[in-house]
Amino acid sequence: MTETMRRPISTLSGYDLWASTYDATDNPIVAVDGHILPSLMGALGSWARLCVLDAGCGTGRHTAWLAQQAGRVLAMDFSEGMLAQARKRLAGVSNVEFHQQDLSSPPFGELADGCIDRALCALVGEHISDLAALFGELRRLLRPGGWLVFSVYHPFLALMGKQANFTSPDGTVQYRLGAELHLVSDYVNALRGAGLALHELREVVATPALCEQIPALDKLRGQPVLLVLSGRRDDSESPPHGQK
Repeated sequence: MTETMRRPISTLSGYDLWASTYDATDNPIVAVDGHILPSLMGALGSWARLCVLDAGCGTGRHTAWLAQQAGRVLAMDFSEGMLAQARKRLAGVSNVEFHQQDLSSPPFGELADGCIDRALCALVGEHISDLAALFGELRRLLRPGGWLVFSVYHPFLALMGKQANFTSPDGTVQYRLGAELHLVSDYVNALRGAGLALHELREVVATPALCEQIPALDKLRGQPVLLVLSGRRDDSESPPHGQK
């Protein structure tokens, strides 16, 4: 029997290497995220004719849904490997623009203040050390009254030592991408500190019913697995210092 060796890898190198098999990986957290977010986003009302940012689009799993709903989608990721898969998934779709951008290094290209009606940032936060900078940049891009939907690997899992990982095709190496040890309060404070009004906070637990829908989740039964926040750009008060 071949022994699998654990090997740390940088986040960028890891996602570039993982890109070609990412969608085929039986990843329960990704599955839960894909199960929860469309209904939450849909509850915000019509997306028709809106300009939407998919920040950390990965292979385009949410971008495809957004492209069907919105007028224009800006799909952004730092991994060229993941962007290549997203471009392949969305080949021929005319209302999606792809941008290579590291979310941990604002500002995001030449995007203007208030150019986005809604923003999605899914399963990225555990790789970001400076949450204030990320949420501040997302707020800058949102128009007044614009919405942000944000999901992240639940902090409980990171605190338990779990992190994004994948295994090489030959099964000999498990690559581990690391995770920042943020708390739920860190995400909430960063969102509110950026001038976004918190609308919803949802801690998704691996309940028996959810495990029945997503069998790979059973190994995390009873544990919180996903944190989801939504917030609205609130201009009723002065924005944080240095933002506009």
